[in-house]
Amino acid sequence: MRIAVFASHNGSNFQAIAEACKSGRIKGEVTLLICNNKKSQAIARAKNLGIQFFHVSETLEPNEKKRDKEISSLLNEHNCELAVLAGYMKKLSSAVIDSFNGEIINIHPSLLPKYGGKGMYGLAVHKEVLRNKEYLSGVTVHRVNSEYDKGEILSQQTISICESETPESLAEKARPVEHHLIVQTIKEIIEEKE
Repeated sequence: MRIAVFASHNGSNFQAIAEACKSGRIKGEVTLLICNNKKSQAIARAKNLGIQFFHVSETLEPNEKKRDKEISSLLNEHNCELAVLAGYMKKLSSAVIDSFNGEIINIHPSLLPKYGGKGMYGLAVHKEVLRNKEYLSGVTVHRVNSEYDKGEILSQQTISICESETPESLAEKARPVEHHLIVQTIKEIIEEKE
């Protein structure tokens, strides 16, 4: 299966997916990375892994329709069957979602439907979880539709919270869980299609 990954910052989930493909754990290939941040660590990771990357952002192209067309064209030109939003800090437009024939999934650092929606990403999620004195958090992989974090939930894994937890320590706990869950979910999606 030909996979496109979208990332904005660190790119550790992108790397986990690419390495799982290279090792044969996922029967697929990451054919491209789409990034909206030219300073993203994900771009450096793509270079190291020999994966094509494209910077598509408002800075380069202020016109949203043109950006959407560029993203749609990249997915189609590379014959992508699965798009994975892995720490991508932009909402995909309905135009991109509707024009893509494959499946689009997202990884989110909470147990959706809790702590999802606009502005709920990264440390903002972990801060809210701790502010509400939750004793459990987790990671969710879900299908993407035109609403923030509202698509069908495909998989979830819980993370226990200790009394001394900080947003940063919770993010550290979540990272390996994210890597495991996104790889496992992609593996299951591919196996279902075989």
